[in-house]
Amino acid sequence: MDEADLFLWEARLYDFDKADPIAQDLSKRGLACVTLRIRFPSDFPSQPPFVRVLRPRMKAGTGFVMRGGGICMELLTPQGWSPATSLNAVIMSVRSMLLCEPAARLANTARDAREHDYDEEEGRRDATFIERTHSKHGWTNHKMFKTS
Repeated sequence: MDEADLFLWEARLYDFDKADPIAQDLSKRGLACVTLRIRFPSDFPSQPPFVRVLRPRMKAGTGFVMRGGGICMELLTPQGWSPATSLNAVIMSVRSMLLCEPAARLANTARDAREHDYDEEEGRRDATFIERTHSKHGWTNHKMFKTS
């Protein structure tokens, strides 16, 4: 990380329960953690941080992680954000979302897998899609968001 950019942070999520699908996939792959990238806006805490998965790449549609590493969570949108929310609460909420059904899975569990990190542009596209979709349909009332 560039220590000159105090608006850009990384968080690593370790120690998932061995029964969790993400823990099993990380173990198969020989990885210790899921890395998040957090970019704070200049008007933080009035606006939410931009949080996305950096690595490893996730299986699309699992753990509320989008194809570009964006995280589908109301808390991370301007409408769902509260300036009183601590960074610790944000990180713990993201960790919890990875375990929600359908639980997060890695896109590739081969030990020798080589894949690039999600980039910020991919995550920003996801964030735009998430905000547009949920501002149109809400967060829980539309049938496309229901799971059986």
